[in-house]
Amino acid sequence: MEEKNRFSRLLEFLINTAQIKNYVLAQELQYDVSYISKWVNGKLIPSEKTEKKVLSGISHCISHSSTQEGLYRLLEYYQVSDATELEMAVYDNLTTEYHYEREQQTDSGSGSGERICFFADLPMEKYISKMQHPVLRRVNSLDIMASMDLMSMKHEYRLQIITLDATPSNSIVIYPNVHFSLVIHVDTEQWDTIYDTIFLINMLDKMRHIDFSLYGSLHSHGRVIFAVKEDFAISGMLVDDDRCMAVVTTEEKSACSTIYYHIKDLCSRENMLFAACTMKELLLNNGYIRSLLVPNPCWIMGHMTEIFLPDDLFTELYWELHQIQDEVISFEETFRIHESTKNLLEQAPVRLIFYENAFSDFAISGELDFYNHKVTLTPEQRVHYMKYLLGIFNRNENLQIRLLYDKLIADFHYHSTECVLLSDTLSYLRLGNDGERNKIMVLNHRNIQTIFMKFFEEVWKRNDNIVISDMNFITGYIQHIIQGISSLSPVS
Repeated sequence: MEEKNRFSRLLEFLINTAQIKNYVLAQELQYDVSYISKWVNGKLIPSEKTEKKVLSGISHCISHSSTQEGLYRLLEYYQVSDATELEMAVYDNLTTEYHYEREQQTDSGSGSGERICFFADLPMEKYISKMQHPVLRRVNSLDIMASMDLMSMKHEYRLQIITLDATPSNSIVIYPNVHFSLVIHVDTEQWDTIYDTIFLINMLDKMRHIDFSLYGSLHSHGRVIFAVKEDFAISGMLVDDDRCMAVVTTEEKSACSTIYYHIKDLCSRENMLFAACTMKELLLNNGYIRSLLVPNPCWIMGHMTEIFLPDDLFTELYWELHQIQDEVISFEETFRIHESTKNLLEQAPVRLIFYENAFSDFAISGELDFYNHKVTLTPEQRVHYMKYLLGIFNRNENLQIRLLYDKLIADFHYHSTECVLLSDTLSYLRLGNDGERNKIMVLNHRNIQTIFMKFFEEVWKRNDNIVISDMNFITGYIQHIIQGISSLSPVS
């Protein structure tokens, strides 16, 4: 018996899981039930002419006509919260499988029954489209290994590849069972200090909601290999920044596993570029303090944090948070760390680069990253915070400030919300400020440490309308921010 195509297998899974009959789906679509049977059996797929109508109808029926048990199972499978979100997820999944099957028929003439395909030469855009396999929609459980010379590709192709997490970029849903390990080639001599570093930060930020690990290895030079464990693999050689040769795709379980484990061998601790940890771990192992108590620390602030809190506001926020966060360490220990930070800012030579939107976002939202826990300050608390910060600037003559007033690069919209804290002993990134998705990414490789220090120095040395060093302008800007916050609410 000929194996079913991917579209038919998905449709059968949806119908069985939703616990609905074929005739119910036929009534929804106003089709003869024999068509439903042929789609499920893999003898036919819907015509291109009726694609949107049919797939929309199936999605609506599955999400709104399933049994209670079926709905629960589907919500869990697609990691969504209600029938409306489920309908969108099912439609996306069906569309992807449908287009995949259509493309398979076009490329091979035999549909998805042909498990291995070879292409002598593919443009990178076509290669990426084949990487976007329908299995990536399986967000309940996914295990991916990839070895790719990502930094040798054209910028546009890099950006397409890092969207392969199969979720919207603004999604705040966590997918703990989606594992993605990526091995890239890091060449410090060929590195574009500004663009490549910003891209790297944004890739880490983009992947926060999944279990993502990034490694560096010379073995990835010239390679583009992507494997979903036991489900799908594609491999090829990158011959220039927009073309691949000797491309092979396969859905054979044994072949996919072989490629998967071959890449996994490259994912050693010494090759890890960033080591993920929690803020609690950083505090308990004294990493937080070690990163501060060093000569000439360099910080890039993309959002406001506990680093600049006055004593009274620190105490208020600690006890406010302590009531809802069991994992917060003791007040005495946390306050000791706070005092060490405050003393550093009052006296020591520190170089600070602030993103302009760190101030403007804080002024509007009041959101503060308090040891990687999001808290919202009242307008009065925001004014107090900003006045204290301005006082630090005025009191510590050893403190040097830059204001990053515009984007360093303009060809894609990056999120400048990260904080980068660099030192000779321990350097790390604090990615964003949106609660549970926060991650601490410790710089774990000497090449990455070198790259980030070069990035900081190149930004620091600029003196133009993008990077502002004039302290009169910077303090005037902060006073303007304070006046703006004060207008939100009466402040005594």
